[in-house]
Amino acid sequence: MKRKASTSLWRHAPFLKLWLGQTISLVGSQVTLLALPLMGLLILHASAFQMGLLGMVQYLPFLFVSLFAGVWIDHLPRRPILILADIGRAILLGCIPLLALFHFLRMEYLYLLAGLIGLCTVFFDIAYTTFLPQLLSSEKLIEGNSKLQMSESLAQISGPGLAGFVIQVFSAPLALLIDAGSFLFSAAFLASTHLRETSKAVQRKRKAQPLLVSIREGLHLVFTHPVLRAFAGCGGTANLCTNARLAILLLYLNRTLSLPAFLIGLLYTLGSFGSLLGAWHVQREIKRRGIGWVTLYTQVLAGGGALLIPGAFGAPWLSIGLLALAQAIWGYAAMGYSVASLSLRQAMISDEYLGRVTATLRWIGWGGASLGYLLGGIAGTYLGLRITLVLAGLGELLSALWIFSSPLRTKSFSFSSPLTGDEAGEKEGNTTKEILLVDGLELENGEERKASENAK
Repeated sequence: MKRKASTSLWRHAPFLKLWLGQTISLVGSQVTLLALPLMGLLILHASAFQMGLLGMVQYLPFLFVSLFAGVWIDHLPRRPILILADIGRAILLGCIPLLALFHFLRMEYLYLLAGLIGLCTVFFDIAYTTFLPQLLSSEKLIEGNSKLQMSESLAQISGPGLAGFVIQVFSAPLALLIDAGSFLFSAAFLASTHLRETSKAVQRKRKAQPLLVSIREGLHLVFTHPVLRAFAGCGGTANLCTNARLAILLLYLNRTLSLPAFLIGLLYTLGSFGSLLGAWHVQREIKRRGIGWVTLYTQVLAGGGALLIPGAFGAPWLSIGLLALAQAIWGYAAMGYSVASLSLRQAMISDEYLGRVTATLRWIGWGGASLGYLLGGIAGTYLGLRITLVLAGLGELLSALWIFSSPLRTKSFSFSSPLTGDEAGEKEGNTTKEILLVDGLELENGEERKASENAK
C-alpha cells in the first residue's frame, strides 16, 4: 500500500472507512462507560470497593497480556485482529443483558465479562495504533489522530447523554446493546477497507527468536530512550491517578451530590465539549508552540481540571457548573496530550517495532490504570470520597514532572537508537543499529520532519 502525503484525508477512502467505523463504535463505548458501572451501582447495589474492582478488571488484561500481544501484532496483519476484536466485544457485551434478562447476573459474572472485554480491547488498541501509520504518511498522522480524537470527543458529548436517557427510560442492560451493535458496525467498516498491509514485520522473514526475547526488546526500547521513558512514566502515573478518581466519581456524583443518572449523563456531555475543542485545537498549538511544549502544558492542565472536582458543593446548579468546567478543562488537556504524544510516537518508531513499543506503553499506562481503580476504591472506603479525589488530582498534576524532566521541553532534538532485538541476543551492550527511531527527527515550528529514512 502506497501512502501519498499530498492526498487530502477527506479523499482517503480507507481512512474515511476507519474513521466512520470508529466514530460509531466510540459512541457505543461511551454508553457502556456509564451503563456498565451503573449496572453494578443501581442493579447489583455495588459498594465502593466493588465499583473499584469492576473498573480494575477491565484493565488487568493490559497488565498481563499486552506485552505478549505486542509481539504477535508485530508479526501479523493488523486488520484481521481489529475485526475479530470488535466481534468478540460485541458478543461479550450482548451476554450481559441476556444474563440480566434471566436474573442470572451477579457481580462475579460482571467482573468476568468486563475482563474478557478488556482482553479484546488490548488486541484492538495495540493493533489500531500500529495500523494507522500503515494508512497515512507521517506528516498526516497529526491530522489523522486529531480527526479520530475529535470523533472520540463527539462520542463523549453524545454518548453519556444517550446512555443517561436510555438508562433512565429503559434500563442499563438495554444501553449495553447499543455498544454491542456499534462494535459490529466497526467490524463491517474495517472488513470493507480491502487493503494489503505492507508492514516490513509482516513481509520480512525474520529469524525465529523466543517470545520473551521479543518482549525484552520492547521493554529495552522504551526504558532506554528518554522520550519514550517520559511517556511511559507520565502515562503510568496519570492513568493510576485518573482511574483512582474514576473509580469513585459516580459514587461521589450520585451519593454525595445526589445527582440522578440523567444529570450525570448531561454533566459528562457538557464537559466533553472541552475534549472536542482540544482535539480540534491541538494541530494549531503544535504548529505554534511545538509538540514538546504541548505535551507538557496539557498534562499540567489535566491535573488542574481534576483538582476542581472535589470542590463541588453548595447549590446543585453551582456544583454542576463547576464539575462541567472541570470536565471541560480535563477533556481539552487529555485530548491535546493524546494527539501530540501518539502522533510523535507513530512518526518516530519504525513499523517493525511499533507494536511492541505500543504494548509496553500500554502495559505501563493501563497497568497503572487497573491499580488506580483498586486504590481508588480502597481509599474511597477508608479516607472518604472527597479526600480521595483531592489526592488523585494532585497525583495527576505531579505526573507532568516526567515530561518536564525530559527532552520534550525543547522544540528541536535528535534521538539515539537503542539495541535491536537481534543484536541484543548476540552482542549485548556492544553494538547499536538505527532501526527504531528515525535518525535526526526534528521538531521545527511544531511540525515533524524526518531528516533521514530508517537506517538499517
